[in-house]
Amino acid sequence: PAYCWVSTAGFCLRSPLPMVHNLLWHFDGSSSGVSSANFMVIEVPVLPATPTGLSRLARRVLEEPNAGGSSETSEAWAYEALELMLQAKLVATEMELQYLHDVFPKLCGEQGRTDFAVEMPHSGEIVGVSVTRAFAFRRVFEVEDARYLLHKKLGRIQTSTTGCVGRWQWSRQILFIWARSYTDAQTLREVFEEDPKLAAKKSDTMVMVAVCPAAHLFNKKVGPDDSDYAMTLPVIEN
Repeated sequence: PAYCWVSTAGFCLRSPLPMVHNLLWHFDGSSSGVSSANFMVIEVPVLPATPTGLSRLARRVLEEPNAGGSSETSEAWAYEALELMLQAKLVATEMELQYLHDVFPKLCGEQGRTDFAVEMPHSGEIVGVSVTRAFAFRRVFEVEDARYLLHKKLGRIQTSTTGCVGRWQWSRQILFIWARSYTDAQTLREVFEEDPKLAAKKSDTMVMVAVCPAAHLFNKKVGPDDSDYAMTLPVIEN
């Protein structure tokens, strides 16, 4: 059995009931530690091809400046999904978040940045959200691709959590990953659960993999200076 969310604009999400229960339990204030419950897969059978179906706050994510890259569309729809599933409310976009690195760059060194922050409806907890897309360029998405992506993104999440200062701070994050197929989602899950080197990086992060082959989530070109494309193994964006 699965639970289904549908927005008034036709945006549809579906996930197995056990994963839905784990998601709600994770953010109700009683969750602690890391387990396989910190990973969930969401099917997105319907994703509008234009931003007209986005909520007001999701459009804000889409339209406001970010720190670079070309992932505004995927970030906006990720927020729309969180708003629909968790009634999470946007409190800050990427450029509104502040980090120690911004004030003391030489002292702090390079730190990751989080795409936006949301407030949970019942607890009032602030949660950081990082969004990425998992795919390989003109080939199959493989285990090494998944390992590279998870190590990179979870590592950056750690540094953005410890380095965030100012009004909006958090102790937990969501890593929202768009994937093209269930096979890719399963590859990510296997690495997440089985790679012992990820243990220290998984603390207090819920990984949500949304399966959706919609072309407009993946096909936007980026320039040669995009840091997440500057690699020899996978072509994985943001």
